[in-house]
Amino acid sequence: MNLPSDVLEYIVLFTCKDSASYGYEVVSRIEEFSCGCWSPSTGTVYPLIDRMVEDGLLERVNSESVDEGDSDRNYFVISDKGMDKLEDAQDNMDEYKGEFRDLILGYVNLYAKFCSNEEFDSLVEEVNGVESLGKTC
Repeated sequence: MNLPSDVLEYIVLFTCKDSASYGYEVVSRIEEFSCGCWSPSTGTVYPLIDRMVEDGLLERVNSESVDEGDSDRNYFVISDKGMDKLEDAQDNMDEYKGEFRDLILGYVNLYAKFCSNEEFDSLVEEVNGVESLGKTC
């Protein structure tokens, strides 16, 4: 699944806001957030992280400064600039929710074209089963 790059950038910033993270951990957290339904490829996330470092949104940290850090891993933390961008995005969340909504509806419409009525009804039941706030998977 492809997400608009600014939405994926927001998700990466969100995953790095509380602690130092490495690339695969970011991918794993995104998979966890999606309850296992989506895992972005490392080929998408790693170049994005590199660009975000170049843009000053993330900073590389010495792996030795991370508790139990693996010296072969590149760890990242959100920078002040990244935190400002994350806070701005959270203040303008309606824009992100609109992009997510459009993406989700696009996929649902495609799914509806290629599945049976029973399969579609099953999807609707799954979606209806997701709690709107504070959900756990």
